[in-house]
Amino acid sequence: MSKLETLARKRALERQASATPSSSDISSASISASNSSSSLLDRLKNKKKTPTIETSSMTLAEKLKLKKQSPAYSPTLHEVKRDSTSSHESKPSVLQKTLPNAPSVNSLSSKLMALRKQGRSDSSIPSGLSSLQRPETLPPESATESKQIKIKESEELLSIKAEVQKFKLLLEERANIAKRQHRPSKYKIELITSRSYTSKAQHDNENELKRNSDNVFGVFHPRSKKNKIAENFKKPSPDDIILMAQEKAFDEINDKVSKLNVIDDITQVVQFKQVQIPTEPIVSVNMMEYLRKYNPRLNVIMCGHSKSGKSTILGRILHDLRCISIEKIRDLKRQIEKRDPLADSNLYLSWITNTSDDERRLSKTLHVHKKEFNISDKHTFRMVDIPSDRKFSSSVIPYLWNSDVAILVIDCSIDGFEIGFSLDGQTLEHAKMIKSEPHIKNVIILMNKMDTIDWYETRYIEIKNELIAFLLNIGFQGDQLSWIPCDGTTGHGITQQNSSITWYNGPILLDVLKSFSDSTLDQIKSRIIDDELVLQISQTELSKQLIYGNILSGSIQPGETITIYPSRQSVTISKIMSLKEEKLVQRRISTVGESVVLKILNGDKLNGVIVGDYVSGVTKKVSVLGVTGIFRLKMFDNLDLAVGSRMVMIKGFFDRKVKILKKVDKFTFEVELIDKTHCSMPFFPEEDDKLDLNNVILLQNNRIMGSAKLIE
Repeated sequence: MSKLETLARKRALERQASATPSSSDISSASISASNSSSSLLDRLKNKKKTPTIETSSMTLAEKLKLKKQSPAYSPTLHEVKRDSTSSHESKPSVLQKTLPNAPSVNSLSSKLMALRKQGRSDSSIPSGLSSLQRPETLPPESATESKQIKIKESEELLSIKAEVQKFKLLLEERANIAKRQHRPSKYKIELITSRSYTSKAQHDNENELKRNSDNVFGVFHPRSKKNKIAENFKKPSPDDIILMAQEKAFDEINDKVSKLNVIDDITQVVQFKQVQIPTEPIVSVNMMEYLRKYNPRLNVIMCGHSKSGKSTILGRILHDLRCISIEKIRDLKRQIEKRDPLADSNLYLSWITNTSDDERRLSKTLHVHKKEFNISDKHTFRMVDIPSDRKFSSSVIPYLWNSDVAILVIDCSIDGFEIGFSLDGQTLEHAKMIKSEPHIKNVIILMNKMDTIDWYETRYIEIKNELIAFLLNIGFQGDQLSWIPCDGTTGHGITQQNSSITWYNGPILLDVLKSFSDSTLDQIKSRIIDDELVLQISQTELSKQLIYGNILSGSIQPGETITIYPSRQSVTISKIMSLKEEKLVQRRISTVGESVVLKILNGDKLNGVIVGDYVSGVTKKVSVLGVTGIFRLKMFDNLDLAVGSRMVMIKGFFDRKVKILKKVDKFTFEVELIDKTHCSMPFFPEEDDKLDLNNVILLQNNRIMGSAKLIE
């Protein structure tokens, strides 16, 4: 035996010793040890010898088992799976029961074939087993483990192969996309390989390179098609044709307009005939006899924060003075009960003045309401209830300008005064608005809703002290203010005294109004007799030749001639009417404080008459200013107005947007009208301006900033 064979036998024994020994291994090892002295040829002969087995007496199942255990048999996949499930059985195979010294084939070629088959079967033996040990000699446990390992390795190998196949397909797909993107067309290949493109002269020409680059890497279009598209775009589009036709159509109009002379000042374009001599009335009225029977009407305006009770107070006055019929009051109560059975029982008082559905639904005044009533035969009043919302500030100022007395209603309930007296409340704004009208000399402050605090005197004094400090700060005098605690729902302090309180013994509201009416009677009579007519236009119906307005001074009768400013056109009055219970009633004469409707005799000549213009007698001196004027301002807050600041200037029904042009001194500014459509302003001489007609109110962002007076 050679050294190589000895070394191989030694290594095989070492591998067997490292593995777990079994009975079959021990037997095979003993057999190999006993045959160690024999030669390799003898060992192979002895190993290949098979015992003679009598197959005639075997059953079919035994024959199949023997066939499966033979070395030349290859099992099917189903049989492999079945064997793996039954691997826990430890029965030895038929081949293991055969004798080790089986007879072999006699020919040498058959022996060599057997050796080759043995070499192939040795390659399937797991690592750690001897090369001389056959798979069929393995124990059942190791065989099942090797099969499981093979199955697991085959599954992992299949998953790896699948991933590799996917990656390979992805690479091929990307390569195909890249080829398709960068694959030049035949036209591009010819253009690139052409002599004109690759010649040095062409490469030196940058424009040629750019053109060829666009052809290579851009979208190909046939030359004929490109030329046709270029020719089409050289022609004018349908829109261009229409615009060119429109320009030619207006050439004639532009030539005519260019020859016109446009003058900014409208008064230079239209000249009206101004009459200097007054005309006599159609039916003259004896003024002294009229004044003996005349009852002065005092115009009163009610201001205050929303929900302070203005409408309720006015409704209580009309109810207690029996200006409203019992049937109407009952009807209002039925409507309230039908709408809301749980509503306040005194809600009908506010419904007397708030007539619209929105006002009744919101319990809030949204429109200006005017009510006229008589306290006695000698005292007539017209009371105006204005909205409290800030956005109505500019629309309520004209009614304030035509008033003689102002009433400021204060809500004395818990948190009521604090809400109205805050920066967003209307108590401050309405107090400033009253102060901006210098002709209002008397202010009544009604401390309403005292019943909600049980007529608590301390609360009344606290509110009064806070208001006095503010009112004196903005310019009011102490003797101008009258303080009355009241309750609008019961009428205490308004139409009757409250006998349950002892800390207030002053007059009620109606008594204060009577005293103001008596004190102003002489002033009103002097304004009727001594002053000339001044009326501000509040509404126009030029198609019907009607002018609406409020008389500020003087008187007017049918047949008299008046002049309208700033247009300076003189017209004659044919009729005078007044609105009474929503009907126009003809009048023989109208005087101070009345709202009238004037029927113009020659109204077809009216041009440029707008709301805010003034009507006066033909003998009154009134100047007309241009687009600029100098005003002396009196601001409520210490604001430093800069040049260019914009504000709204309101004078009764006259409101204009102005811009500060120049600062003369700390309180004097030169302003300019922004809207130059109606670019002139009337100016009354200071010696004749007894009604402060040159005074205006300044608004900015719907907030009253102060007042101003036109000085030149």
